[in-house]
Amino acid sequence: MVKPLMYISNNTVGTVNVLETCRKFDIRKIVYFSSAAVYGEPSEYPLRESSPVRPVNPYGVSKLMSEKAVEGYSSSYGLNYTIFRPSNIYGIGQNPEYAGVMHAFAKAIVNGKDPVIFGDGNQTRDYIHVNDVTEAVVRAPESEARNLVMNLSSGKSVTVNFLAKIFKEVYDKEINFIYGPPSEGDIYRSELSNELVTKALNWSPRVRLQDGLREIIKWYLNSQR
Repeated sequence: MVKPLMYISNNTVGTVNVLETCRKFDIRKIVYFSSAAVYGEPSEYPLRESSPVRPVNPYGVSKLMSEKAVEGYSSSYGLNYTIFRPSNIYGIGQNPEYAGVMHAFAKAIVNGKDPVIFGDGNQTRDYIHVNDVTEAVVRAPESEARNLVMNLSSGKSVTVNFLAKIFKEVYDKEINFIYGPPSEGDIYRSELSNELVTKALNWSPRVRLQDGLREIIKWYLNSQR
């Protein structure tokens, strides 16, 4: 919300630079990572690839513009593509500046601080582990599926309050969650259908949320030693 032009420059112009390189060197297929942010405030649950795209923040706008650039290069130059719209990806080693609520919770917990829930905690997100995302990415280039835009998600959504509850169960110690003001530009609910990617790539998510959280907490604990 603070530097919208930076998002456009990095995401959209950067994507066009990649597309230009594909054109010049006769690359036949690109796997592009878009985002669930292109949907904006959901018009239905779960969101499907045919749902309206109405981004509500500069990040979502830049990703939607990049999708159109990929599709345009496909029409003009015959470049095949797979476009993924991932939900909230998580896993160990995530960049602190990008990492979402899971890492914020885990970092606060292992440092003896109270984790902050922004808003009322009833906002929902669809979390998918990075290992499941990686498996889909590996399958995409070799797949016979061509020129598809696909959600990449667990297919299930949970509230932030429920996520906090799982953290308490996994950490098995007293945790005091506190509430703060809502984050600017955040959507309230999000849940993505993964039916299309499941069929197209013969793929399905396998990492349970509890297992993924346990892995993150263990990683943070080890990093403090």
